[in-house]
Amino acid sequence: MAYVETTIPGVGNAAAHGRNGHKNLFWRLRQIATGRAWLAQSAYSGTGNGVIVETDSAVAAPTETWTLTCTDATTPGAEVWSVSGSVSGAQANATTGVAYNNGIIQFKITAGGTNFAVNDQFTLAATASPLPSAQRWTLNAEDYSTADWTILLQGPNISGFSDVFCGFKTLQSVPSDYYNIVLQGAIGYVASNPWASQPNMVRATVPLWQFDIPCGISVTDLKIAFWVNVEGNTDAGYTGLYLPNMTPNEYDFPMLVSGSIDGESTTRYSDTSRVLGMLSNATRQRIYFIDGTWKTVEPWPWFADNGPSDLTLGKDTTEPTQDATPADQRQLLPIHLMDASNGLYGTLQDVFFISGFALAVGDVIDDGAGNTFKVVRNIHRTGVRDYIAFRRA
Repeated sequence: MAYVETTIPGVGNAAAHGRNGHKNLFWRLRQIATGRAWLAQSAYSGTGNGVIVETDSAVAAPTETWTLTCTDATTPGAEVWSVSGSVSGAQANATTGVAYNNGIIQFKITAGGTNFAVNDQFTLAATASPLPSAQRWTLNAEDYSTADWTILLQGPNISGFSDVFCGFKTLQSVPSDYYNIVLQGAIGYVASNPWASQPNMVRATVPLWQFDIPCGISVTDLKIAFWVNVEGNTDAGYTGLYLPNMTPNEYDFPMLVSGSIDGESTTRYSDTSRVLGMLSNATRQRIYFIDGTWKTVEPWPWFADNGPSDLTLGKDTTEPTQDATPADQRQLLPIHLMDASNGLYGTLQDVFFISGFALAVGDVIDDGAGNTFKVVRNIHRTGVRDYIAFRRA
């Protein structure tokens, strides 16, 4: 498992490298899941006012500091830069205005209104993906040729299930002021098909914005999930497999796609009617069923009519995630996917229900056994049944 809690840089932040906040979240999901390093500008000194854009790295790129120093400013707009990594050592030179790729990192230095000078210097911090190498996802396809970026990912299938196929897409409009991420799940991958025409796919949307985004990203070989905080409202998405209540031979593709809006939506983040998919019985959260359809479920404990009514309080739970704080013995309960017709389908991985009593967004729950959990609420709501928690470690 990898869990990264950070603030995604957006417009006005030098570390955004020219991307809006929602696109940097998209990029960070790609980086962690596929085992690439995250590049962020940590410092700049000099007279020029150009910027670094189009940053990327190779799979398994290490954590290190990259120093880019202008060594020749003879030709404005085509200055020469030395490139050196604290781990990788000296690499080939870069040139302003030319896309650079040394096989470890990629970037492009663009000129500004004031020319660069000799000894101008950028410092980039590369942070390796924390996801274990065996759990890395394969990047089946990516397309950045239009404003709507897309990727298609395939899980490594190390947990005994069929391969898992997920995708992400950015969706934005400057005039309409929406900047969203679309999550996708499919039952396979066809290279000749576009992003929106993968086998039996379904989509859900999480509305975001273009500025900095505090978030937590949780990735395993089965799923990619995240929570975000946009202007005080928290939202979450989940795509991938859940933990099924049956053997792989009985049901080998327990796929789930969950967001706060059903389908590919242009809904703005300010909309207050949306609901976290993880606690909803609407089409914003669906599972792939054994009959080949995408099925709406009722997540427990919010829909307790499928079990003993007192389970919403955790009275009979055996889940060992009780808060260790003596004054606060609430328990984190597993989120079960079920309905009255077929009972229990399975359970979300690394996401839990927690009573909102005396809790706030951003609180950390400690179970006393080495596990901590980040508290997230249902968009803007503050009822005791409007909180979930992501496993941090």
